Amino acid sequence: MTTYTATCDRGPSDTIAASRDGDNIWLIARQRGDFKLDVYLAPEKAIEFARGLLHLAGDPVTAEARTVRVGDRVEITKYREWGASTFEGRTGRLLEIDSDSIPYRVQFDDSDDGEWATEVRRIPDVTATSPDSAGSKRESFVTHAKRLLDGTTHDGADVVRMAAFLAGE
Repeated sequence: MTTYTATCDRGPSDTIAASRDGDNIWLIARQRGDFKLDVYLAPEKAIEFARGLLHLAGDPVTAEARTVRVGDRVEITKYREWGASTFEGRTGRLLEIDSDSIPYRVQFDDSDDGEWATEVRRIPDVTATSPDSAGSKRESFVTHAKRLLDGTTHDGADVVRMAAFLAGE
């Protein structure tokens, strides 16, 4: 069994380790070498957690992948710091980014209304139906396919198939 362990900078006997346990990812924390806590995560939660760690650590690849920009199509993942809301899960176009604690203004797909949100995530722009650049150059279809597949699990073959589909092949 493969185990990944991180050792605390302040106490070398304080660790957190991760390994697979069946279908779950098992995290176990030890303080002064003694067991303190274990957490079992479904794979998708573990991936989200790992991406968050990379982002916090300043990993430039994941930081760029998680960056949203005005004009992006987004989903509201957290409406406010307190409680759930019917706005969570709604999708729309990101209109504005502010520097306060509720930074994202989203105009909803299904109405002219919009709302400010605490957290959003970029999602594929399914409203786009053709490449932005004029003509039908292969490169423009590949670029457009990458944009449509952004935020999904895909490989190069998926991009090529999507580009071919967009080109009508």
